Amino acid sequence: LQELDLSNNKISEVRGLPLLETLTSVNLSGNVLCSTECLGSLCSLQEMNLADNQLKSVCSLSEQFPNLEVLNVVNNYIDFRDGLKSLTRCFHLVELNLAGNATETSAEEQTMNLMEISYLMPQLEYLDGVSLNPSNNEKQNATFVQETTQASASLEGTQKIASCLMDFETQMEDLQKSLAERFSLVKNLMESLPKKLPFKPSHTTLSARLTPVASYGSQPQTSCRSRSRIEEARSFAAQHFEK
Repeated sequence: LQELDLSNNKISEVRGLPLLETLTSVNLSGNVLCSTECLGSLCSLQEMNLADNQLKSVCSLSEQFPNLEVLNVVNNYIDFRDGLKSLTRCFHLVELNLAGNATETSAEEQTMNLMEISYLMPQLEYLDGVSLNPSNNEKQNATFVQETTQASASLEGTQKIASCLMDFETQMEDLQKSLAERFSLVKNLMESLPKKLPFKPSHTTLSARLTPVASYGSQPQTSCRSRSRIEEARSFAAQHFEK
């Protein structure tokens, strides 16, 4: 067992932790512990959460848990003017959260206590959630800049896509208007055409109309030819039938 969570159980005393030799993290927040002495000693423990209890002292923590790296004692009744020296002996402690303690001290005194803790514990990287290590700040700033850049690039890409979609929508509207106008022109043209085709004379009728009529001067020629044929008939009859 490496991690143990006994939070929010109204526990006032814990026995047997030293038997868990592989335990590295324990959460006892939200209980009613008044002291850490009942927890015994455990060299393997690296992270401890004792927030929201009734602790008044942390003087023995450095001896009980010499390899402690993360300690959370938020919202207790600890006076760090008395227990400050003992915390400085937690040589592996890199993260400490102690807000909500020493309620009788002024804000200025609490600020001075925090400054004194950060001075006496140079290995601390985080105090009440605030980074004390410039390199961590640089990493956080670099991460923030990177995330901001990525977010900006993503936003820019989204804006470009939105702009393209708006342009496409505008083009589609223009195309729709153009098609509607052309359709209206074609419709008006079709409506202006006559419903029935005008009369078209046939070729025979046209030919008959175009056939030339004999002029008045051609009638004598026809009469002369008739008389000549009559005379020829009489002559033929006289020669063959009168005998």
